[in-house]
Amino acid sequence: MAFRKIVLCMLIMMALTIPYASAAENEDPPLQEGVELSAPEEVSLPAGEEVPMTSPQPAADSQVTEKTAQESASALDSPRRESTSWWDKLLGVFESGSESVGIMAHTVDVPPGETKEYIIGSGDAIGISVWRDDAMTRTVVVLPDGTISFPLIGDVVAGGKTVAQLKEYLKSKLSRYIADTDLTVEVKQSNSMIVYVIGRVNVPGRQVLFANTNVLQALAMAGGLNPFAKKDRVRVFRQDEGKTKMFTFDYSEVVEGRHLEANIELRRGDVIIVP
Repeated sequence: MAFRKIVLCMLIMMALTIPYASAAENEDPPLQEGVELSAPEEVSLPAGEEVPMTSPQPAADSQVTEKTAQESASALDSPRRESTSWWDKLLGVFESGSESVGIMAHTVDVPPGETKEYIIGSGDAIGISVWRDDAMTRTVVVLPDGTISFPLIGDVVAGGKTVAQLKEYLKSKLSRYIADTDLTVEVKQSNSMIVYVIGRVNVPGRQVLFANTNVLQALAMAGGLNPFAKKDRVRVFRQDEGKTKMFTFDYSEVVEGRHLEANIELRRGDVIIVP
């Protein structure tokens, strides 16, 4: 029993002694007597040169790391910002002008048609009168080849000319025979403005136009489409400078207010086909 107590006391003493020994090993060794410490050597630089000042490397590394983190965060946020901007614009359109958007979806601003001079064609009745000369006053009909016959002049090409152009031409020719010619030219009856509507309409055939007429108006003059007509396959054929042009016309789309540009103004000789 006494032996055990002795051993226990020795272990306690050893445990208390070990920390002090470790601390003593970490302490600087004592200075020896008679030994002098030397001051640090001074480094001389040439005149005009300065010691470069450099910032500590850890600080620079921290700045680079912070900048990289900011760029990564902005790159991640950029798609969100773009989508938010696009969404805000879309909401702004619907919130501020929802009523006007609905109106624009069903209406189209169609520019007014240009006023064009009438072009004389075959079958038109032309009235020509010379002041104070009843023998030179008459009404002539334009022949299929576009010519008319007039006294003192003979055959004159009238087809393809406007009324003003025909008047100037006749006046220049008659000036050889009649001094101070006072001439009047007018269209008595327009018979050349003809279009043709064939196919599945109620009244197919030719239609004489007395005013500017578009495709819808011509179909109405033909009695409208019959129940078996293919409304989306209407075609308009036109002869222009020796070439045949074709225009498509979707009846269902136009009556719903869409593709109104397909409702073109008809010209002399146009053919509308309704399959």
